[in-house]
Amino acid sequence: MASDSFTVTPWEVSGRVDYDRLIREFGTQAITGRLAERLERLLGDAAYLVRRRVFFSHRDLDLVLKDHETGRGFFLYTGTEISTAQWSFTLFTLARGVPELTASTWIGIYWGIFTLGRIFFGLIANRVRLDPILRLALVLAALGAALLWWNPANWVSFGGLVVMGLAFAPIFPILIATTVNRVGHAHSSNAIGFQIAAAGLGGAVLTGLIGVFASATTLENIGLSILLLVGLTLATYVWLARTASSNPH
Repeated sequence: MASDSFTVTPWEVSGRVDYDRLIREFGTQAITGRLAERLERLLGDAAYLVRRRVFFSHRDLDLVLKDHETGRGFFLYTGTEISTAQWSFTLFTLARGVPELTASTWIGIYWGIFTLGRIFFGLIANRVRLDPILRLALVLAALGAALLWWNPANWVSFGGLVVMGLAFAPIFPILIATTVNRVGHAHSSNAIGFQIAAAGLGGAVLTGLIGVFASATTLENIGLSILLLVGLTLATYVWLARTASSNPH
């Protein structure tokens, strides 16, 4: 781009550059305000290039940040889903003295309810509003986790496990299906890639961390760990929803 007072091309920058004009002419947006703050939180010390205005404008950077941020929910959710199934048997048998056959039966029911629920919600997904179902599922998952941890009697924790199986069923597919609503069509493929990667990482890392924590303290803390993970997943969803509503573009 050349003008009477300055020149900006791939090979030359000269004169007194009017950056506001560059932004207008190239159809970009300034990196200011909340977007700059989000970059600061994400990059830390590496954000000095933004602070010094070396990088001063963008096109769809806010959507790229959403790609990154939505992966957090998948990391937590998938880690919680897998940890619940992986560690419930240990919690029931070694910490609470439940017979192995009984524990296996209830964990099988958990997976059965989970599978049937996922099939059911897959069949009705195009006929209902997904966001209310997602909110309800997360609240029910928190309720089930609380019952699993509370455990005044074994049947209460068994019931909590079943509630969690039903609640977990629609969460992953709904989060995938609504990705386009959060980041737009142009970035949905990239976002889903982030989300799947985060899901696999969460399933491996969080399951292992629960084992380390329970081994270092007491096996009863498996229930507490699952409750905390569900709570963090719910809190992350609320935060992302508020971020999306306050940054509609």
